[in-house]
Amino acid sequence: RDMDLLASAAKSASAAADSFARHRKLDAVCTDEPSVAPAYLLDELARMLKTLTGEQIEDTAEHLATRVQHRSPNVKLKALRCVKWLCQRGNEPRFRRAMTKRSGPVRTCVSHTGRPDPQRGDAPHKAVRDMAKETLEAMFANDANGGGGGGRMEGFGSDAAAHTAAPYASHDASFDGNEQLGSWGGVAEPTNGFGGDEATAIIGDGPARLNKISGTWGAPEPPRAPPPAPTPSPP
Repeated sequence: RDMDLLASAAKSASAAADSFARHRKLDAVCTDEPSVAPAYLLDELARMLKTLTGEQIEDTAEHLATRVQHRSPNVKLKALRCVKWLCQRGNEPRFRRAMTKRSGPVRTCVSHTGRPDPQRGDAPHKAVRDMAKETLEAMFANDANGGGGGGRMEGFGSDAAAHTAAPYASHDASFDGNEQLGSWGGVAEPTNGFGGDEATAIIGDGPARLNKISGTWGAPEPPRAPPPAPTPSPP
């Protein structure tokens, strides 16, 4: 019985020591300073998530939720950024679920206000509000994507772009300057808008032609003057 008590006490002491060390790492990226937490520390925390038990994950989420409620906008901002970072780069669904259960403090930060800073005005508080919105998006991103996370947005890297461009693929505008005006690589000449089979001139009479110089549709071009006769060579 005494041995069991000693083993239990040792286990509790070890868990408390682990929790204390973990909290120290979290507090290191949530200091009350206007500087940004180093990315390497946040990456270290993201890697740490994979090694934690379910109980330790819950403890980590609870500690960060507490830091989000800090009165200092600097601490709030850094804690929110840490949560966002871990949700996006930790790749640990257990942590995301643990944070969604504690989303109340994060939601409160969306409407955060405070006394204007003497030098920066409302900028620190606005940064908290903006980061809170981004953090909520990161926390619930997996739910918004239906749990897939690998889907592609319409028109970005999908087949939509190919389908959109397909109607124009057959219009090969290969005008070499020798075809009849108005004939661009087989593209039909525009009609007059009333369903007629032949295009009418925009200006003047006769069939519509494409002006080689201006690139516009109009009346036929006037006849060009013949080139001057070559000057005979002296004998």
